[in-house]
This record gives sequence, structure tokens and C-alpha cells, in this order.
Amino acid sequence: MRNEALLNAIIDNAIDGIITINDEGIIESINPAACRLFLYEPQEVIGHNISILMPSPDRERHDTYMENYKRTGIAHIIGYGRDVLGRKKNGSVFPFRLGVSEVRYEEQRFFAGFVHDLSHQKEAENRLMQYTQHLEELVKERTVSLNETIDALTHAKEEVSHSLEKEKELGKLKSRLLSMA
Repeated sequence: MRNEALLNAIIDNAIDGIITINDEGIIESINPAACRLFLYEPQEVIGHNISILMPSPDRERHDTYMENYKRTGIAHIIGYGRDVLGRKKNGSVFPFRLGVSEVRYEEQRFFAGFVHDLSHQKEAENRLMQYTQHLEELVKERTVSLNETIDALTHAKEEVSHSLEKEKELGKLKSRLLSMA
């Protein structure tokens, strides 16, 4: 009894969401962290197909995935972690890391899903990508500006060189004129 109470306390206080489903895809349990992530109360999802928490097209394909796994035993997500999208009660979609484990208990098969919200991480990645793109644009603008400055300096150098040549010619003419005078 004490071990069961401890296990329930751990699940109820876990930082990440924990959802269990039966082999028909029906939600058996959902912890408070998962309820907060998906914005549902437990009674709103327990007894419903897990696809209620998925956006399209995964929602429509989930039962087929389950049937293929039961028929072939080839896992595409079970035993692996992967980034997926979830659908909240309000219809908004958010990214999370999903790990699914198969559990056999009293000759029944269940699946435990461990949900880690990636919203903040994805937002940070997007901000970093936008900042990187901004920096790349600045580099392009500065490169264009630098090339224009180099062109202007080259043109100015050519003008100075040309003026210097004319000055030298003028100096030679003055020297000849003075020599002749």
C-alpha cells in the first residue's frame, strides 16, 4: 500500500506529463502535469481515444498506427523519444518531446506516454534563428556599403592620380617655359 501511495505521489507531482492508454488507444490515466499542458481536466479525457490530444493528420492516423503495431510488432514510436505536436483543449498546437513505453500488467498491454513540453525551447530556437537571419541581413547590407565605399575610394584614387599626372605635366611645362624665358 505504501509503495502504491508513493508511486501515485511521484506521478501526481512529476514535472512532465504522464498519460497511459490501453491497447485500443483509450486514455486510462493522466497526471496533473499533462492536464496543465493540454488544458483538460482528467474526467474530460479519461475514457476517450488518445487522438483527442493530437492535431491533424496524426489524429486521423493514430488508430492505424496502433493496429499496425499490434499486427506487426514493429514500433515506430514505442521505445523511442521523438518531437511531436499536441493539441490543447482550446485548439492550439504546441511542440513536445514524447517517449512511449509498452507496459504489460495483469495480462493486459498498456502504453505510457511521457510528455515534455518544448514550447519554450522552440521559441528560443525561433528567436535565435530570427536573430541569425537579422545578422546575416546586416552583414549583407554592410558588405554592399563596404563595396560602395571601396568603389568610391578607387574612383577618388584614380581622380587623384589623374590630377597628379596633370600637375606633373603642368610642372614640366612651367619648367620648359622658364628655361625658354
